[in-house]
Parts: sequence; C-alpha cells; structure tokens
Amino acid sequence: MARKTVTDFVLHQRLDTLPDQPGVYLFKDAQGRVLYVGKAASLRKRVSSYFQHPTGRKAPWGRRPSTGLSPRVIRLIEQIRDVEIRTTASEAEALLLESQLIKEHQPKYNVAYRDDKSYPLLKLTNEPFPRLLLTRERRADGARYFGPYADAGALRQALQFMRRVFPLRTCRQFPATPCLEYHLGQCLAPCVGFIDETAYSRIVKDLVAFLEGKRDDLLRELSRRMEGASKAQRFEEAARLRDQIQALTSVVVAKEKSALAGPLEQLQLAVKLPLFPHRIEAFDISNIYGAFAVGSMVTFVEGKPYKDHYRRF
Repeated sequence: MARKTVTDFVLHQRLDTLPDQPGVYLFKDAQGRVLYVGKAASLRKRVSSYFQHPTGRKAPWGRRPSTGLSPRVIRLIEQIRDVEIRTTASEAEALLLESQLIKEHQPKYNVAYRDDKSYPLLKLTNEPFPRLLLTRERRADGARYFGPYADAGALRQALQFMRRVFPLRTCRQFPATPCLEYHLGQCLAPCVGFIDETAYSRIVKDLVAFLEGKRDDLLRELSRRMEGASKAQRFEEAARLRDQIQALTSVVVAKEKSALAGPLEQLQLAVKLPLFPHRIEAFDISNIYGAFAVGSMVTFVEGKPYKDHYRRF
C-alpha cells in the first residue's frame, strides 16, 4: 500500500464534511488545475462514491479504488488531490452551473460533455421573436446555444422554470389569436402585437444574463425597471417585473439557505432532535472561585447569529 500523505489526509477530511445537498464538485490535481466538473443531487454521496471500495468502505490512504471502474475514471481518481464544491438550491440549478464551469475551465476529463450530439443543449433561436428550445444538435443557423447538459430530465425542469420567469413564445408559427400560453402568463402574445420586438428583446437579454450566471446584476436591473414602470403608471409591466424579481429572488434565497442546511441537518442527527433546529441557544457560565458568577447566552436562528437576542446574566 502506498504511503499516507498530507494531501490524502486533507482530501479524506474534506470528504467527511461534504453536505448532503445538490451542487457541483470540481476535482483538482496537485497544481490546482481542474480535472473534472460534475453535478450531484447529493454532494456527499456522489463525491464519496469515487473513493469507495466495492465493500462500501472508504479507500485506504494513498490508494484509489479500481474494481469496476473504467481505466479513464481510474486515471482521473489517481490524480485527484483536492475537491471544491458549490452548493445549489436544486439539481436543475446544479445542471446549469455545471455546464458553465465546464466551459470556463475546459477540464481534461469532461470530454464527453462537449459532445453536442449526445447531450441536450438549450437553443435560443435566431428569429425576430426568439424561442428557447431543447435540442441535441448544434447548427450553424445563427442561434445561441447553451450547454451541453448531461441530465435531460433536470434540464427540462430548468426549462419550465425559465419559461415561467421569462415569457418567450413557444409556437413555431404565430396563431391568429393568443393561445393558452398567453392566458397562463407564460407568453406576452407577440403574435397579435401585445408586445413589440424591442420590449421582447429585453426579455431575451434578461434570459441570457440568467443563463450566464449574472443573477445579481439582473435583479438590480429588473428592480430599476420596475420602479420606472411604476412611476410612469405602467402598472401591468411593473407587476410582471415584480413577479420576475420574486421568482428569481426565491432561487437566490434558497441557495443561501441550502448552504446552512447541511450543518444544521448534521446537528439534528447528532443529538437526535425530533425537529429541524430553527433556533439554537448556547449558554456559558463563568465564576471566580465559586463567586461572582456571570452567564451569557448567544442565539442562532436558521443557522445565523441573532444578536438582538444575545443575553448576559
């Protein structure tokens, strides 16, 4: 067996603290280069699976499991010296982030994900009023393509969310009257002129910003527009922008909460709490030779310090 190294020790410590929640993981080599980017419904289970023997035990120090794995995966695992994780609010969000990071880092072992014929893509069509579609073929047709993505099911979920937030048309040809999508609030009926090309292009631009991960900038821009529409008494437009902001904000808030969910869930299991620990109070008592006793209490709500409820006794 190979000798135990400091790197192995640090890596295995990292594996023991991974959260049981969706996200993206980046395997790195000794020089910090990204070898592979993957997504997971549970980061703890997925990442740890690379370092398990068939018996289910963790691989010994300095040696990687090999039984049942392809030579390509074995070569990947032998080079891993660190793992970086990024939690997300859902598996669908992890899918979008995974594709973005693969494009950014071009990892050596993500070759399969560059095969546009095998994995689905998002296609923003090159039309006066563009559509957002799911496709498996990249063509030289002037459209914008995002991906490829490895999980078609999660991509369809993400596509449904984006169509609710960014109401682009889905019809191939304009109907004579507004369709059901319009009455469901998922299209603004450019077919009958309810929205012009300039306003529609703005929604397309917002969608592209979302797909490129520019969510904070997008929320600020939407808030600015909503305020302007309200002041100009364009109340229907302001209401639509408000709904967009709420939907996108829910994704951001869910992501922030998910970062705290892992440690709180571990605490619940460790002390066998019947309910999730939404509020935590910690006490400390000190004294000098049995006299001059002083007590203090700190409070955490949803995993964050709640200093208004700190107390000293």
